[in-house]
Amino acid sequence: MKKVTTRTIIVNSQKEARREIDRLFPTDYEKDEVSSARAGYGIYRHHTLNPNVYFSDLGTGYELTNVEGEGSSIRIRIEERKMKSSESI
Repeated sequence: MKKVTTRTIIVNSQKEARREIDRLFPTDYEKDEVSSARAGYGIYRHHTLNPNVYFSDLGTGYELTNVEGEGSSIRIRIEERKMKSSESI
């Protein structure tokens, strides 16, 4: 039986989430149009590397699959920081 590992990274912005993806998935990638259409959300892979290593754009965050080995999953959750009433823009 394969060991499945899941961990979550919480970030404060879309920009920070993309930095985490680039750190964890440090190769060029492109959208897999067929898989994306089937899933209903964006799926991105490197065009020549293992097709089982990919990440998904879920709209509210990202999930990286098999990046740290088979059965691994990393969720990147975006929780934008709310400003305190004493803070100004």
